[in-house]
Amino acid sequence: MTTETKLLSTNMACVNELYIVSYNMYGFNQGIEVVSDLVNSSDPPDVILLQEHWLTPANLSLFGEKINTHYAFGKSAMSDCITQGPLVGRPYGSTSILIKNELRVVTKCIFSTDRHVVVRVGNLLICNVYLPCAGTADRIDTVEDILQDLWSWRLKCLDCMIIIGGDFNTDLEKRTDVSIYINNFLTNHSLLICDTKFSSRRQHTYVNESLGHCSVIDYFLCNADDVLLDYCVRDPDLNHIS
Repeated sequence: MTTETKLLSTNMACVNELYIVSYNMYGFNQGIEVVSDLVNSSDPPDVILLQEHWLTPANLSLFGEKINTHYAFGKSAMSDCITQGPLVGRPYGSTSILIKNELRVVTKCIFSTDRHVVVRVGNLLICNVYLPCAGTADRIDTVEDILQDLWSWRLKCLDCMIIIGGDFNTDLEKRTDVSIYINNFLTNHSLLICDTKFSSRRQHTYVNESLGHCSVIDYFLCNADDVLLDYCVRDPDLNHIS
């Protein structure tokens, strides 16, 4: 699934609207065709938030080799793993943000780590997050650290509007320690969930037909609803090609 939002842009002469997409790749090789399809479409996103590309530091250049319309900012989650010997099993994590080339002149990478990336595009602070899933050690502590870190960058860029998107790995309508913390964070910092303004378009962002599981775990958060123009969740056809 891709989660998509459009908002008015300000202080950016190169665009009037900003089209942002969030997508969990579940591995670079599995997700790159969807990303390529997005950037080569008739209406390509200006910004793409990517989670779980699973690339090692040496392979991060693959974004540049496969995508020439956007520039990638991000970090591998596997830096420590590769220093400990051969990789075994399925790797997890890593986040990147792809920015359309025309926007690079007004873009600055503020911070990058394996679970979140922060870039400033004009007067918009864009944060891509991949929060830990259930069963992760010290999950709630990690969530707290990530969100507090994001807000620290917000406080350093008070002239910016902030938008946070990505894979939250929790349904904010269910009561868990993580969802309660996140919802309190939203309230305390006057952030809104973008799909609440377009409630008729709200739909599941995670579906596992074989297990009969579905939920909403991917979100966009924003601190100004008057700039939001559109929001939707899409299921690209390429997602179903094995």
